[in-house]
Amino acid sequence: MSSTRAVAADWIKRIADDERKRDAERVKEDQKTARKADLVRRNGQRLVDEVRATVTRDVEAYCDEFAGERARALRQTRRSRLRRRASPARGLHR
Repeated sequence: MSSTRAVAADWIKRIADDERKRDAERVKEDQKTARKADLVRRNGQRLVDEVRATVTRDVEAYCDEFAGERARALRQTRRSRLRRRASPARGLHR
């Protein structure tokens, strides 16, 4: 009877060890997610502002490159969306 108990105890120990390993991995993943969220909370607006400034600079450079070519003209909306300016033909039909 003790050998049966030992076999039963072995498989239970393996399951318990697997559960503990999964728990440790979950904790590690939760900590990683919390660190990322903290970074976004602390630096998110700065990063968004940097991207917005870079896009604005690049749009201005693009527009300068094609100055006078209305078909390639872009404009940036308040929400930082890029739009093609309406061509004269399209502008009349709206």
